[in-house]
Amino acid sequence: MEKELMRLYEAVKKAADAAATSTDNQVEENRCLDAFKLLKKFPVNLEILRYTQVGKHLRVLTKHPRKKIQAFAKNLVDIWKGIVLKEISENKKQKVYQKISKAEKKQVTEILKRASPRPTAPLEQKTMIKIGDVTRDKIREILQEALSRVSGEADEAIKDQVNACDPIRVSVSVESIVFQKWGSFNKGDRSIKIKYRSLMFNLKDPNNKDFRRRVLLGEFKLDQIVNMRTEDMASDERKKEIEEIRMRALLKCKDGQELKGTTDQFVCGKCRKRECTYYQMQTRSADEPMTTYVTCVSCNHHWKFC
Repeated sequence: MEKELMRLYEAVKKAADAAATSTDNQVEENRCLDAFKLLKKFPVNLEILRYTQVGKHLRVLTKHPRKKIQAFAKNLVDIWKGIVLKEISENKKQKVYQKISKAEKKQVTEILKRASPRPTAPLEQKTMIKIGDVTRDKIREILQEALSRVSGEADEAIKDQVNACDPIRVSVSVESIVFQKWGSFNKGDRSIKIKYRSLMFNLKDPNNKDFRRRVLLGEFKLDQIVNMRTEDMASDERKKEIEEIRMRALLKCKDGQELKGTTDQFVCGKCRKRECTYYQMQTRSADEPMTTYVTCVSCNHHWKFC
């Protein structure tokens, strides 16, 4: 379009120059006016006029010696000027509207954020889902009570994440999976009861907020929970202590001692847990049994037997 506009202008300019110098002025003037009419019909806008600068070139003809050419040039300059001013005004209005529109959208978004519930948070279960089994319902209540404490223990950085979790729903999920994997607490053998008690103890333990927080936030898969050892459920601080006890037990080996490693065959008389290290040493005559020295890695309780 720019090339076509400049071609029409060049035709006007050429005829205007000829009308100013030719002996047959009238013929050249008519040719110039005809070219002007074609130029006037050509659709222009701010971008084309700014790019071609044809308006500035056309102003020269407003001082042409032939009055008709001069008048036509002035008229076309005024028309183009009006087009430019109108488009500039509309652009300004559009920019203002866009600014207002953006501000309104932002305001509406903020209102919706405040008014709408969190989309990621499931609907909170108001009451515990009971199944009619007294023991299972009691276990669910114990788990819920423990997990409900996380909200008051959580740091500000994870408050929103914690509040988006429902302790009741998590308690039901945990109890359901352990019942499925371990069976009934009442009908299970001693090892099953120990597993149940260990899980509930660690979730309720005032010093083990790390474990209950991770369970509530879903950092452990349900299959992981049912396969956890007591040590796995310990708090971060307690895990460090256990590791230190193990290291001390290794370094504490003396002459004549034979370290056998860790075992779950011994029950600690103090904390009733089964995470222990032991070694044996000959303390009597060679034909007598060796003395076994046991250390609980959970509470550091020591005992021995023959």
